[in-house]
Amino acid sequence: MSIAHVIRYYTNVLLTLLQMHAVVSLVLLQWSQRLKSAKKEVVRQEMKLAARAARRQRQKELTDGVETRRLGVIRYQEPSVDLKLSSEQATCLRQLTVQLDRSL
Repeated sequence: MSIAHVIRYYTNVLLTLLQMHAVVSLVLLQWSQRLKSAKKEVVRQEMKLAARAARRQRQKELTDGVETRRLGVIRYQEPSVDLKLSSEQATCLRQLTVQLDRSL
């Protein structure tokens, strides 16, 4: 093998390495740009969520005393009134007693 062949071989190897380095650098640059745009998108979404939460909080503060409160999904049902059957009632008015509902 002559020196010219060796120089040509290593020159080709060096050019191939430089091309590979350029491709890798380009790919890294593209990934870094994608990462930057992804970070910007995350920040934009966080700002949008924070603004939405602030708007909801402001709306809640404005309507806090105005709206009627909700108990939940289940509707409020009044408790049934306890009635005595005729066989359970007192036969004389003197035997009747007043029962106070102290749960209120």
